[in-house]
Amino acid sequence: MGFYRSRMTFLFALLLAATAAMAQVTTTAPISGTIKDASGAAIPGAEVTVENQASGAKYPPTLTNDQGVYIVPLLPAATYRVTVAVPGFKTAVVPNVVLVAGTPATVNVTMEVGQISEQITVIGGAEVLQTQTSTVSTTIQARQITELPFVSRDALDLILFLPGTSTPGRPRTSSIQGLPKGSVNITMDGVNTQDQTLKSSDGFFTYIRPRIDAMDEMTVSTNNPGAESSGEGAAQIKFVTRSGSNEYRGSVYEYFRNTALNANYYFNNIANRPRDNQQLNQYGARVGGPIIKNKLLFFANYEEYRLPESYSRQRTILSPDAEKGILKYPGGPAEGVNVLSLAAQNGFVGTIDPIISTMLSEIRESTKLGFVENLANPWNQRFTFTNKGGQTRRFPTVRFDWNIGDKHHIEEIWNFNDFASKTDFLNGVDPRYPSGNSAKIFASQASDRWSNVMAYRTTITPRIVNEVRFGMVGGTVVFFPEFSQSWFQPYGGAYLGLQLYDNPAALNGNQRRNAPTYQLTDSLHWTRGNHNWNFGFSLTQVGYWGENFYTLPTVNFGFSTLQPVNTIFNTTNFPNGTNYLGTARNLYAVLTGLVNSATRTSYLGEKSKKYTFDETSVARNRQREFGIFIQDSWKMSRNFTLNYGARWEVQFPFVHLNEVYSYTDINGLFGSSGVGNLFKPGATGGSVPQYWLATKDYRPYKTDWNNIAPAVGFAWTPGGSGWMGKVFGEAGKSVVRAGYSIAFNREGFSNYTAMLGSNPGLTKGLSLSVDAGTLPTAQYYRSSGVPSFTLPDAPTYPFAARNIDSVNGFSPDLKMGYIQSWNLSVQREITRDTTLEFRYVANRGIKLWRQLRLNERNIFENGFLDEFQLAQKNREINVANGKGNNFRNNGLPGQAALPIYEASFGSPTSSLFANSTFLTQLEQGLAGAAANSLAGNSTYHSNRLKVGYPANLFVVNPDVLFSNSYWFGNGRMTKYDAGVIEVRRRMSRGLLVQGSYEWAKASDDAFASSSSSYSVRRTLRSTALDRGRSPWDIRHSFKAAWIYEMPFGPGRGWSSTHGFINKLVEGWEFHGTARMNTGRPTLLTSGRATVNENDAGVRLRNMDLGMLADMGETRKENGKVYLLPQSVIDNTLRAMGLLTGTPEGKYIGPPTEPGKWGGFVFVDGPPFARADLSIVKRTFIRETMNVEFRAEFLNAFNNINFMIGSPASDVTTFGINSNLFGQTSNAYQDLSTTNDPGGRMIQFVLRFNF
Repeated sequence: MGFYRSRMTFLFALLLAATAAMAQVTTTAPISGTIKDASGAAIPGAEVTVENQASGAKYPPTLTNDQGVYIVPLLPAATYRVTVAVPGFKTAVVPNVVLVAGTPATVNVTMEVGQISEQITVIGGAEVLQTQTSTVSTTIQARQITELPFVSRDALDLILFLPGTSTPGRPRTSSIQGLPKGSVNITMDGVNTQDQTLKSSDGFFTYIRPRIDAMDEMTVSTNNPGAESSGEGAAQIKFVTRSGSNEYRGSVYEYFRNTALNANYYFNNIANRPRDNQQLNQYGARVGGPIIKNKLLFFANYEEYRLPESYSRQRTILSPDAEKGILKYPGGPAEGVNVLSLAAQNGFVGTIDPIISTMLSEIRESTKLGFVENLANPWNQRFTFTNKGGQTRRFPTVRFDWNIGDKHHIEEIWNFNDFASKTDFLNGVDPRYPSGNSAKIFASQASDRWSNVMAYRTTITPRIVNEVRFGMVGGTVVFFPEFSQSWFQPYGGAYLGLQLYDNPAALNGNQRRNAPTYQLTDSLHWTRGNHNWNFGFSLTQVGYWGENFYTLPTVNFGFSTLQPVNTIFNTTNFPNGTNYLGTARNLYAVLTGLVNSATRTSYLGEKSKKYTFDETSVARNRQREFGIFIQDSWKMSRNFTLNYGARWEVQFPFVHLNEVYSYTDINGLFGSSGVGNLFKPGATGGSVPQYWLATKDYRPYKTDWNNIAPAVGFAWTPGGSGWMGKVFGEAGKSVVRAGYSIAFNREGFSNYTAMLGSNPGLTKGLSLSVDAGTLPTAQYYRSSGVPSFTLPDAPTYPFAARNIDSVNGFSPDLKMGYIQSWNLSVQREITRDTTLEFRYVANRGIKLWRQLRLNERNIFENGFLDEFQLAQKNREINVANGKGNNFRNNGLPGQAALPIYEASFGSPTSSLFANSTFLTQLEQGLAGAAANSLAGNSTYHSNRLKVGYPANLFVVNPDVLFSNSYWFGNGRMTKYDAGVIEVRRRMSRGLLVQGSYEWAKASDDAFASSSSSYSVRRTLRSTALDRGRSPWDIRHSFKAAWIYEMPFGPGRGWSSTHGFINKLVEGWEFHGTARMNTGRPTLLTSGRATVNENDAGVRLRNMDLGMLADMGETRKENGKVYLLPQSVIDNTLRAMGLLTGTPEGKYIGPPTEPGKWGGFVFVDGPPFARADLSIVKRTFIRETMNVEFRAEFLNAFNNINFMIGSPASDVTTFGINSNLFGQTSNAYQDLSTTNDPGGRMIQFVLRFNF
């Protein structure tokens, strides 16, 4: 305890002593440079004054040192005027020096001999080369933010046009340099604005939206952050709010979209469906100016977003035959097999459940409000219709800047975001069907979000500057407040788990949450000689409050092998129907209402600490983090700057505040097997998992104090004479930069809440099932209704796990994940305003967080693989000798006993030896699936125990056999390498351009969206199988953004003396953004489990990966879109038994050898290409006042970007076990977040600027 106190005392002392410039959430940057005379000699003692051109704020003069170097630190992002005065020289003025957040600006001045009273103006602003830092960053400034055409008014979406951003789907699926989303830190005015709950899984979702008219700039640092910026993510996205000036400036604007102006979505077109409704209006106004000139300034922006919504929806429904119980399938009888008649003939229930009958009638009636098309599988149809809704959003922003003399500055920024929707399309809770009871079941989402940032900057001396900044972000998000139990009375008072068609109920419960963030930074910059020192600290506190409301019981209609009616589902009654017996069972179960299981959730009252079905559950949590750093920028010579420093970052464990969670330890994760005894059947030494109360003193893992992040880099300006002059040009025309750094991640709260919230405690799940023996067989909903549940007693700690509970625990040695990044670049000045840069960038994600499932099914050490192969042989011998299609040991020559099967079934003569599920597993070599079937059935498990088999025969933790055991620790690594060519031209002579090409390779050992979201390892036996392509492994990318002022009108190349003609031709501009990239990686799957319960991959037959890649194509035939040659598709379907015939030639097949993995094959989806263009016309009323009209053509060429999987997903798979393999019914669209219906859109913009 004394050691802990001494650490904290030391820490507190450091916090008091260490104040620094450019803390990790900085919105400031320095201006520096060298003052020389005409001969190139340094001028010491020159007086340099910096003035904010907009606000009039002047900063105390600074003097150059002996080398003629000066620095003015901690300046807010703005446009400045730099004035240099030296006796014996003319006073030099450099206007229009643009300074962006976190990126130093260089202003070098060569003085002319003369009187100090004489003044010359130096045109050109800051140097176009970045000669002060090795950090790789790009800045998009206010004009680009407001004028570049792109699909939304959310400035964050502009990141899509920057190198290093990989976007496999819609904008929110993006990653920066292949990094998991927990590695991204998004700030606005220095304070993190991300949703702290979802930061790991949806890192581009921000609480406060950066609206384009409120933002002054966006700076994205993608690689090698300095020590000052490496605390909460390797990729930094920094927004700065506009500020007022000494003149009143503003804009009134309207953005308008209309369905009539849009092209139709491709798949709507080919199905003769109407266009998705897009009647979007976004309007508002901004204004800024002085309250007291040069002293107190203000800025305000207010805008509204109004969207009447109308979205096309598709549901899978039963075909008219299937509604009557008739199952038709390929190769079966032409008239099909009536599962109801078959059941009645064999003495089982053979009529449709009345509730299901009404439900199906309502669904069929609703199809009159849309249209229906048949699918490849004859028992289903696709129903398409339109749902309507609407959204209103309001975005007020206010900023004040107060200059208290020339040494003190205060800023205050306030944002409020109000979101309200009639129907929550984003979360899919619009009506599942357009009429009947289903049409009543829909809900909305609403939230009031806010942020407040305050900063105080003071100049202590000309060489010492301090800034303190404090910010808060919060707001409650309410999901589905309309939820009502009355919606479910027509369904018997329960949420029904259905098979084969889409459920008519869109939701089952409602919730709300808040994750407030508080951040404090204090920053000090000290210039001493050629050293520019930064010292600093930051403090962050993130909270979480979540409330889940009452939910209904769920009754699942389905099938168990224990059901007596299972005996009628065989190939005798379903000729050639081996692959369709499961469908037949499910059709019977859903029509008759055969109850297979039921679940219900009870909640622990926050105050009563008792379980109830009627109260809400509330969880309150907190996490804190701090960092201290030291950083130096040492100008070792005129052309060489060395940046070096280090950061100490401490992230404290999550803290649970209201004592409703329970936790288990590492012993509980392994249960009765004992810690570490994976794949050791019969191991003992453990015990049944125990849960303890998570009090306020509980910490899920130890504090990691050993987190030091170094940063080092240099910027070298070579050139001059000789060979270096030939390579790099004359002195000052090129810069070589390189650097290395470590940055730590701060992951989202969902990691903590998902783990401890899944332990019984806050909630207690109740489950009844036929397999577990807690529900009887042959129980039908019409007679049984909702099964009754016994409310659990209040928890008494510790308590033991039940076999239906999950155990979830953290590694006690969990560390902060971190990113190593490095870069090497050469930047060359092509013209005074244009640079060309070649760079190599790389990063490695180390010790990233990961959740693992421990109860992997075992087939090796328990001897089951050998027995499975014997069972295959038994079946072959029985079939060959006329003993039927079964794998029973009939004592025939070559047959063998099957002790695990026999023990599980309870008898060596059990009818289960002829069960179609087990027979299919044998035919297809699915040893892992067979082990999963035997392990997860309570009857089989009980039977094995009776004859002496150990409980952990198949899994390490049998005490939670019917749920699972989850471990959370450091278990993921990522890798990224890229080469980038980038051209940048600042606005000059009417043209601004940013363009890039990137070749990149991103790999990962989890094909998953997040560094910490749940991802199953293929096997715990080896991590090597998981190493492969990242979801963001997009190899080639071309991106561009430009603003071009056409050379017409007064002050430009071509003008007229006639006033009307000048008005007609003035102010024309052409703007654009464009991106093209190769397709996103997609993993091929087979659905076959030959080793354990996980997909075992695929096998390429008669071809290799290169040949498969070359086959990629996009064919449009008969209203369908195909991505592979038809011969490959057909033979793949034959190999999977989905098409009659024997596969031949080139195809993709499943793994078939028990205990052996297939290959894990990735293919690239179709390439992506899109251009957004706009034509602009400004008409000037007077010099400071104009009317602006824009016609924006979004996806101007109406390019259809076909995709494998949904654009809303960043992780996609392509199953060869589907009848639709080789086809896609997806093209790019984003209806929910950017209102992009998928075809070309025309948007009109009208502005009055003053």
